[in-house]
Amino acid sequence: SYRNTAYPRQKRWGIWNNPPKIVRALKRSAAGQRVLELGAFEPNSGSAFEIFQISSQMAFNSPRIQQLYRQATGTTHWLFLREARRIPSAGFLARANVATILLNRNVPELAEALEARRLRKVFEDPWFAIYKQPALPRYFFSSDYRVVTATEALERTIASRPSKRLMLETAPTVESRPNRPQQPEVTTERFAINDFVLSVDAPRPGLVYMSESDMPGWSATVNGQPRAILPANYAFRAVEVGRGLN
Repeated sequence: SYRNTAYPRQKRWGIWNNPPKIVRALKRSAAGQRVLELGAFEPNSGSAFEIFQISSQMAFNSPRIQQLYRQATGTTHWLFLREARRIPSAGFLARANVATILLNRNVPELAEALEARRLRKVFEDPWFAIYKQPALPRYFFSSDYRVVTATEALERTIASRPSKRLMLETAPTVESRPNRPQQPEVTTERFAINDFVLSVDAPRPGLVYMSESDMPGWSATVNGQPRAILPANYAFRAVEVGRGLN
């Protein structure tokens, strides 16, 4: 047997303090946007590294995000958001703020599909590859919406091209107006597990879209006043805001 009696002693190795190379590369590539992993990184495990994954193996995902994920990815799971069987559409990925795709290279059919899309590859080793694809911001302002049925919202979120036009199922009080080329940025002032604070200086009445799962139990206020959370793009959220600083 061998014993290390040298001083100072080596630090104990731990995956949380010393993440593998692929995790470091993924964290750099994602930069706060969501990640879709394809057979490469267990759902939810990225939270320890502040990597936001759309896949989940928690049992409390909302029925709508479950349905959206199943239809977009072809997974056979009915409870968990995992094991995608196909590459989701660009429209779904953009609206869910998925800008990074992590691939296990031992899944050749998915690798071929990604290569066919000609996405930018930012990392590659013998086991994994990381691709980048355009995504909408996690939170953004929009005054352009269309009121549709829940079924149409589901289909359009997956099938239509990436766009800041929102699919709503309830008509808001603000008028639908085309978005302009220069849209105001929605700033994250605070982000925690059970609450977050956003700000926007809106040039006209509109909505703030949040690519967070529309789960029961959440409430919203705008400038201190309660405001309804509207289902947007089938499984996500939108809140009305007035003109000016919100």
